[in-house]
Amino acid sequence: MKEFKLWLEYEEIDPGNWDIDNEFANIQVHLSDGRQYGINVWTYKFLETTIKMDKKKMKI
Repeated sequence: MKEFKLWLEYEEIDPGNWDIDNEFANIQVHLSDGRQYGINVWTYKFLETTIKMDKKKMKI
């Protein structure tokens, strides 16, 4: 199996004040052969939230 590095970026969370259904994370995978992949992982609810935020921006 090839070695890889995994990098995760997400907001610091307060376990008592967190909407697990409305979140996202950014992920990077660095393979030992030099290939790199970037992935954005969103919940379905966060996709809806982002669409609503974009619609509000367009009305301005």
